[in-house]
Amino acid sequence: WSFFYALNAGFFRNYWWMTGVSFEPEIGIGRKLPGGLHADLRLGLGYMHYFWRRKTLELEGGRYVEATDFGRPSLIVPLSATLGYRGRSASPLRVAPFVSARWGVQGLFLDEVPAMTHLFLLAGVRFERGRGTPASGR
Repeated sequence: WSFFYALNAGFFRNYWWMTGVSFEPEIGIGRKLPGGLHADLRLGLGYMHYFWRRKTLELEGGRYVEATDFGRPSLIVPLSATLGYRGRSASPLRVAPFVSARWGVQGLFLDEVPAMTHLFLLAGVRFERGRGTPASGR
């Protein structure tokens, strides 16, 4: 078993609803599996800023007028389970592909809906610093 920390930077786009960016520091616990595979659980606390994909309107003098959309800040608490691959590398920078199921609670969402949950299926690569095999430290 190994304990670690990570910083995730992300972007998402929902065609009908919103577009956003996020930055999330996480802590995790991982387990090395045979053949360079690894599994881990992660918990984080992050910042998300999103923009509505449609016009934003506000009521002004009994009429709706188009408003400037500066986006909306919110907090997100992600919890994820990941399966990935980390092979040996002679380089100090290692590329580690992964798939992850991620659940999150987004707070300060809207005045009428203070919190919202999300469920994502992610696939990607992580860039990791250090040498050796996972769970070996360096």
